[in-house]
Amino acid sequence: MKLNNISKLQRQLLLIAITSIGVFIAFRYFLPLIFPFIFAYLIMRLILPIVRFLKEKLHCPVILGSIISLLVTVGVLGSGIFYVLCVVLEQLRGFLKNIPIYTQIVVTNLDSICCKCDCLLGFTDGTAYNYLFDNMSSVWGVVKQVTIPAISEHTLNIFWGIIGLISILFIIIIAVINMILDYDTIRTSYLQSDFYKAISPVTSKLAKVGVAYVKTQLIIMFINSVILVSGFYFIGSPYAWLAGIGIAIMDAFPVLGSGLFLIPIAAIKLIGGKYFAAATLISLYGICEFIRSLIEPRLLGDRIGLKPIFTLIAMYVGVQLFGVIGFLLGPLALVIIKTIVEETKCVEKEQSDTKQQDKEQE
Repeated sequence: MKLNNISKLQRQLLLIAITSIGVFIAFRYFLPLIFPFIFAYLIMRLILPIVRFLKEKLHCPVILGSIISLLVTVGVLGSGIFYVLCVVLEQLRGFLKNIPIYTQIVVTNLDSICCKCDCLLGFTDGTAYNYLFDNMSSVWGVVKQVTIPAISEHTLNIFWGIIGLISILFIIIIAVINMILDYDTIRTSYLQSDFYKAISPVTSKLAKVGVAYVKTQLIIMFINSVILVSGFYFIGSPYAWLAGIGIAIMDAFPVLGSGLFLIPIAAIKLIGGKYFAAATLISLYGICEFIRSLIEPRLLGDRIGLKPIFTLIAMYVGVQLFGVIGFLLGPLALVIIKTIVEETKCVEKEQSDTKQQDKEQE
């Protein structure tokens, strides 16, 4: 019995190891190559109902309907995104322009706080401030020596990156049109293939989990963006769009959350005597958490089933392996590994039950 248990454990560990290596190779080497076409597929699924409506109701040719649908969709979404980006970038420019003013305000508040710390701890006047100022000067020196020259050196790379992005967008548009034209043919041949029958138990579950997760996060992100932007406007913040959208995006990460930003800002407002603004920010944090706790279980349920600690580990490993994008790829990879392992175990169990039934019948 022990040998049998050890054998099962070894098979499970081997399956996890092979799956993990396969997911790593796929994310590292294949995902960058096929990402434009994944994005094209998502756009195609978005506009496909419009194309079919134009074909069935208005007898519009598929290629013409595809172009019209794509132009309308890209025009509407692009205009909205462009407007939001312009507002956010304008507020970001204003924020960067006013950094010296905010620095002076921070220094003044720090001076007051440091004086209170010196009095409380029994240090001589200026000890805490000098220590803090020396460390801040060192950090800023490193930033100037490393970050600013790096930005200057990579200016040309940024230019070519923009050219490359435009090329990718052109490829995506062409791919969307071709996918729509050949959708029925490709789908029929794919569903009838033996390859689909072999991988469909895993891919169907992954698709449900992935779509549910992305849909849930986008809905929560949109609602929280509206609430946060409105809240920051309500307290008279000149960077309402920048702060609201930025915090809503960070809230989508399982470990960060809106509280990581709203609570410190509220504390700063409270120290500065702005009690109404502090209360509003705390209220915004409570509303965002309530929205997430209300919507996430209803739309997502327990389909992902990842504990926060495992999500945190996956995010850390993802950042180490893939850089900043690993914040997203890490948990996604963990979901894929978990799903493949569970589905493989289910298939093995079904095969074992089938063999047992055959033996009993014999």
